[in-house]
Parts: sequence; C-alpha cells; structure tokens
Amino acid sequence: GGATSFGGDLTYEIVPNLRLRASVGEGFKAPSLYQLYSDYGNTSLQPEESTSYDLGLAYGTRTARTYASVTLFQRDSENLIGFIGCPVQTGICTNRPYGTYDNVDVARARGVEVEAGVTPFEGLSLRAAYAYTEAEDRSPGSANFGNELARRPQHAGTVSLDWAPKPDTLFVPVVGGDVRVVGKAFDDAANLVPLDGYTIVDLRVSVPLGSILGERPVEVFGRVENLFDETYQTAAGYNQALRGVFAGIRSALRHRHGTDSLSDRTVLVQGVGDVGGPLARMISKAGGTVLLCDLDQNLAFAVSVEIGGSVVTQDNVYQTECDVYAPCAVGATLNPGTIPSLRCDMVVGSANNQLESNADADALAERGILYA
Repeated sequence: GGATSFGGDLTYEIVPNLRLRASVGEGFKAPSLYQLYSDYGNTSLQPEESTSYDLGLAYGTRTARTYASVTLFQRDSENLIGFIGCPVQTGICTNRPYGTYDNVDVARARGVEVEAGVTPFEGLSLRAAYAYTEAEDRSPGSANFGNELARRPQHAGTVSLDWAPKPDTLFVPVVGGDVRVVGKAFDDAANLVPLDGYTIVDLRVSVPLGSILGERPVEVFGRVENLFDETYQTAAGYNQALRGVFAGIRSALRHRHGTDSLSDRTVLVQGVGDVGGPLARMISKAGGTVLLCDLDQNLAFAVSVEIGGSVVTQDNVYQTECDVYAPCAVGATLNPGTIPSLRCDMVVGSANNQLESNADADALAERGILYA
C-alpha cells in the first residue's frame, strides 16, 4: 500500500537578522519487516501516523558570530510504534521474554526548544541547547492515559565549547568538550519504573596535519566519552559503562592471548545504542573488526556504514564466529538455548543479568569460553 502526506514551511523576516518560522507536516511510518516478523515482532502492528507543528523565532544563523532561536512544537501521533518489555508472558508478550513491539493508540509530544551560540573572538565558540518536552499517552480509555511516554525525559540540555588557539595552523590542536544534562524519566508505560537523570562530560581534540594533494584535509582526532564515568541508565537494568567494557575487552584479550591488541580480532556487539554504538566505534578505531546486531536494524546498518562494520541478524547472532561477544542490550542472552551455539572465545559486555542462571557460567567454562 501507500500513503500521501502534506507539509509546508513559512519564514518571514521581521527585521534584519530576526525571522519568524512556522511549519506543519504529516508523517507516515509502516512497521518494518523486523518489527513484524522477528523474534521480537508483532504481526498486529498498525502503521504510525503523525502531524507536527512548530512556531519559532530565530536571530542570525549558526554560521554567524552570534545566533539564537526559540521554537514551540507539537507532534500528535496515532499508533505510535515503540518497544515494550514483557515481564508477564501473556497477550502480545506470549513467547516474547525479552520484549516486543506495540502501538500506542494516541500520543502527544509538545514543548519548547531553545538554542544559542556565540563566538566572542576568533578561535573560541560557545553553544548551548535546551529542550523541554511533555510526551504523553493520550489513548482514550487506556489505563495509561495521561502518563509520560516511556524513556522520554522532560528536560535535556547540552553546553559545548571549542577552542582553537591558532585557527587553521598546522600541528596546533583544537580542543572541545560537551556537557550533556538529561532529566529523569520513566522506563515503562505505567510510569512505575523511574529512570534517574544524569550528566555526561565528553572531551575531544584534533590536530590538523595538512592536506593530500593540496585538497583533502588530514587530521588526527581523539575523543573521550563520559570522562568522569557517570553511571546512568537510558533503559532500566542497563547501566552505561562504555569505557569499562572497552577496558574489559582488552584485559580479557591480554589474559587469553598475552596482548590486548584488537588488530586481527573480531568483536560482535549486540545492541548498538548508548553503550554499544560508542563501543563499536572505539573498537573500530583501535583496529578491531566489528560485527553489529540490534533490534533496530536500521540503526545497526547506520553504524556499520559509519565504521565499516558488518551487520548480523538477530537469528544468526549466536552462531556467528567472533573473538569477543559483547552483549550490550537485553539480559539473559546466555542461556541453555544459546550457549551451545556460541562461536566466540570470550564474552564481555555491558548488559545486566547476561546469564539466565548461575549454572550458565559453568556451561561457558565447560566450553572454554572466558566470561568477564
């Protein structure tokens, strides 16, 4: 089948550098084959439809020395597609112990976004962005009517700074950093499982080295994510420990092979979200070969294109040969049904409760698989 959508934009310059902006647009998203027919699928899913509106003021542009904008927005959705946990194996959760996809009949998200930036002098730029979002279940007659949508924090903001002591000068580093602040949210539609807010600090540095044939710029780039090892969760039960997992992989390699080098090593990352995605990038930058698997195959493909990895389907993840299996999403992936099929040398991941039971640790040891 097909769908026809409408969209329109309007911009009006009130005075020089100050513009009024408005837009309206319709959206349509059919459920993917994976969302319908995978081990996590729901064949009863309906297409998602939405209408979005926004109205705002903007001063200057992001390329100017000073800019600022404020935007009011609202998005009304029908049959919003989302992933839900399945603590009870009934209804659409039957035979779905790790969750499934479902529709929210009616949902609404509205709020305000504020953004500003300034370059006080050449080489130094400061930017800030903040969003306040009210995302609610508006399904008539639903027990969750008026509840916050799962994993949608009301408050989120970022402050960024970049400093180039000598802009465009070879071998002089450019240093930058971000501070991200995310407010509390709920993990479930019933709003019974809270998720705490968190603050993350990232640092980055690049050193320009010149250009190839006078055209293509070359630079050395480095980044440290979550500098202060903030412990946080974007989904209940899955603490974020990116640098700890990366260090754990290298320690396990050193223990098993006498070297922590990732060259000529293959790591299968299951779940490429807030931990798995950055972990895959770090492994790739360290010279490792990365295989990717995620419930959202579009996300897995996007990361694979970025880092040059390969995508493994959920059906084949446990039978795929690799040096390290890194579970970074759902728990209990190590169980009597999967352990006999594993073709890895070691298991190092961030997911909580990776073992379905304590006996599974013995099963891994009997197969000679290092579990760290």
